[in-house]
Amino acid sequence: MVELERFRGIRVGARLFVVLGAFSFVLWFLVAVFNEKKTGSTTEQLVANTEASMRLRTEVRSWFRKTFPESAARASEKFGFFEMDRAGFPVTNEDWVILAHGLDEPGNLWANLGPALGEAGYNVLEFRYPNDQPVDESSELLNAALADLIETDSSMGGFHLIGHSMGGLVLRNLITHPDLLPAASWSDAHPVKTLIQLGTPNHGSWLANYRLPVELRDHLFKDYGMDAILGMVWDGAGEAQLDLKPESPFLQRLNGRSFPEDIYWVGVAGTGSPVALPSLQGWADALQEPLNDSVDKIQETFPEVFKGSGDGVVSIESLQCDEMNEIHYVDAHHRNMVRDPHVDIPPAIPIIMGVLERY
Repeated sequence: MVELERFRGIRVGARLFVVLGAFSFVLWFLVAVFNEKKTGSTTEQLVANTEASMRLRTEVRSWFRKTFPESAARASEKFGFFEMDRAGFPVTNEDWVILAHGLDEPGNLWANLGPALGEAGYNVLEFRYPNDQPVDESSELLNAALADLIETDSSMGGFHLIGHSMGGLVLRNLITHPDLLPAASWSDAHPVKTLIQLGTPNHGSWLANYRLPVELRDHLFKDYGMDAILGMVWDGAGEAQLDLKPESPFLQRLNGRSFPEDIYWVGVAGTGSPVALPSLQGWADALQEPLNDSVDKIQETFPEVFKGSGDGVVSIESLQCDEMNEIHYVDAHHRNMVRDPHVDIPPAIPIIMGVLERY
């Protein structure tokens, strides 16, 4: 009992430390990114720095896998396809729906959408992956999982792909990468019919660099023991945040590819960030006049943060792509556009169901 109480005390202290550290990190991050964008950083410098960091992080993960193979094997069991509970609804549609979460998703993202898809007669699979590894690796893992799935049950029809945040990049990369879907032998018999991206940063988000406090939350307060500590490695070594940085090498490659005309591409952008510019402007007016210019610069630097221009994490501009067949705008923030415990039907769900009914 004494040991348990001591452990609880350590846990509370660790949480307080993380909260204070996260707050300090946020302040540092805002200043650092603002200065970087203000002073300018060439695309060549960004690419060189990102590629060097990517190589180092990947080598670190490789060393850990070789050093702790049993823990790595246990972690791999948490990734792949997981069939969602159909709640007794019969399967009436031969097409399958694949759901892909985003960066550092805490879970339960599909609690509103899953039942709606089940009621509509779809088989629904949730794709879970080490969401902090390079996006290319996540797309490769999905490609292999799809091949295995079709080999197991070749009677299925086509696929509808739905991705939230970075999950939309994993799916788009699967579709356009020449070594993945375009090269898949099963793609003609089991075509991908639609791609629906929910709050996906197709052109990146500076806020991906802010994810350290979220990563700590994601791992420190779940499980305990060596596997929990190593979980921060098995989940990736921060390569995903490098891929999500605007003008990253990954995004340059992705946006340089054409999107196939036979797949219907839909984007859903949130405009309901909880941060309203007029409120921030009011604070600036109450303090001192010189802050007014600073508020305008902050809004210009971080459009994803403000209501009307972003969902709190991803800006409208970052989601938009010229080749999209449809773009919808919903008054919701990044996560509650699809998952909101306070409502039965978050605003993105009717859009999703409408697209699937047509295709």
